[in-house]
Amino acid sequence: MILDQIVSKKYEELMNIKAPKRSLYDALSCDDISIIAEIKRASPSAGAIAEDVDAANRARQYEAGGARAISVVTERHFFKGDLKMLQLAKESSNLPILRKDFMFDELQIYESLFAGADAVLFIVSILKGNKLCDLVKLAQDLGMETLVEVHDEDELTEALKSDAKAIGFNNRDLKTMTVDMGRCESLIKAFRLLEPGSERKLVAESGVRTKEDVKRLQELGFDGILIGETLMRSSNPTNLLKELLGDTR
Repeated sequence: MILDQIVSKKYEELMNIKAPKRSLYDALSCDDISIIAEIKRASPSAGAIAEDVDAANRARQYEAGGARAISVVTERHFFKGDLKMLQLAKESSNLPILRKDFMFDELQIYESLFAGADAVLFIVSILKGNKLCDLVKLAQDLGMETLVEVHDEDELTEALKSDAKAIGFNNRDLKTMTVDMGRCESLIKAFRLLEPGSERKLVAESGVRTKEDVKRLQELGFDGILIGETLMRSSNPTNLLKELLGDTR
């Protein structure tokens, strides 16, 4: 019967949604530093970067180069992204897929789950009151992991109130769009004072361009680095990733 076939197919789709997620935390738990390689078409600070990017091919290139997770920017209006990019990256790679967007509503968390995201990013500066803790809990209850992004010590204090297993320190000032690589260094020092002996994983974001940058962040104690524009502008991201990781593995 055709009805039985339809129901069987829907059951298969549901099992895919319910399947265990790939762990971003595990990807950041290696002895050496892990790169979260980002797929994004554009940004407000850089303008168009690679609007015609093949997300499936780019995901395969990132995995071949040694990335341990992939971030996909899905924001449509300013970053020209969409959820189809995330779905293609998930289908084409064995790596954990992080949805990077401006998340502040429960509906976006369910949307991420149905699209296949293994983890979602939250930006502390746009979440007020208990919203961060509530959204982190919802994502975790649905089987996804979270990366919580901070830009200063006040935001770090708020992030540590949540159960997020990974904290991202962004070198970019979201108001001016300027990048200060010293921001990560000061924030990781503050983190160690606020939560000594923590098992949370720490990720440096924005501004990483060279293998010297990667090595420096590893020496500071970061578990991972999220790299976007540098990789997106490369005609051979596989080789660039290998070059960036050359002194760390």
